[in-house]
Amino acid sequence: MSDDLACARCADGECRSMAIDAISDLSISASVGANGRNIKDDVATIQEALNQVPKQSGGPFPLLAVDGLCGPKTRKAIAEFQVKQFGWGGTDGRVDPERRTIIKLGEFQERANAQTTGTATAGAPGSVSEFDRLAEMHTVYAKLPEAMSWIHAALRTLDRAEHVIQNTAIELTLDAAGRDFVLVDKYFDIIRLPKPRQLGAIQFVRRVFQNMRMCIGHFSQMTLIGTGYFQYDPTKQNPKDQHLAFTYFGGFTRVDSRTKRPPVNARNGLRMDAIYMATKVLGAYTLEVITNTIVHELAHFVGPENRGDGIRDHSYRHKPSFFKLPHFQRLRTADYYNEFAGEAKLGREVDNDKAKPRFIQLPEVIIR
Repeated sequence: MSDDLACARCADGECRSMAIDAISDLSISASVGANGRNIKDDVATIQEALNQVPKQSGGPFPLLAVDGLCGPKTRKAIAEFQVKQFGWGGTDGRVDPERRTIIKLGEFQERANAQTTGTATAGAPGSVSEFDRLAEMHTVYAKLPEAMSWIHAALRTLDRAEHVIQNTAIELTLDAAGRDFVLVDKYFDIIRLPKPRQLGAIQFVRRVFQNMRMCIGHFSQMTLIGTGYFQYDPTKQNPKDQHLAFTYFGGFTRVDSRTKRPPVNARNGLRMDAIYMATKVLGAYTLEVITNTIVHELAHFVGPENRGDGIRDHSYRHKPSFFKLPHFQRLRTADYYNEFAGEAKLGREVDNDKAKPRFIQLPEVIIR
């Protein structure tokens, strides 16, 4: 699959390869800021972009003079914007082409343009849609602990199923371990495999869930709103294509060979080490569907990068072919991971009915 294409989970429950549009037209030819090339036109572009950022979001006050000269005030403004948006760990005082600082500046530019043209519903700060966006991202991050409970339940189930295969399950837990083996077989079709291949399948699935745990099972900037792996979808497809989320296969471990950092998509300037949530449609879905989507996208995100072993979408739970896929494809299909984890935790199959009303509890406010 081309790096220009993302895997987008759509409203019908299926994922599609999708070319994600560029967020904005903001671009520079070379780096601006500390130890940058500081070409005059590029510096002026960044100065104008910084002036469109609200002070509470890290914008300069007073506004910068747009003179194309990268002096101490401009360098300070770049650093303060990075600290506000990415934390101290993401601060180098420089804006590079197609890297996350200019991407984030482009988002603010798009919102400012929306206000100027009278289309503030596209997400202008302070508008109703901006409030909704923040509320939905709070919901996503509030569901990460539940997603972690699904992941832990999946790992426990795999461990007990492995004891059954190795005949090491103690009598006290033998019945439960037997049920766990049946659940693993239900989703990954291992019962007809020879013992070594059964153990290999358990290890493959376990590694994917361990990577999920590594991704969201800790407290850091990567699990916080704004800087974390889960980002709101800033693209024009957010309201247009009705997808719930999208990410890049193996994005969790991808590294740019030139910069030795997580790569940026050449088509749209987006971070490839992120899962993007379509905040404009999430409100129509139940909290269980959101958790299910989180685990589904994590399977794509933390799975192997290479094409042969990558976690793709060979089928979906709502399709008649779902339980007919061969073992090899089940291991490499995202829906088996989220459906298996959900049933391991809930003791029943996941309810993917989005039509039920839901309430989001926020401090001092309830949104229906």
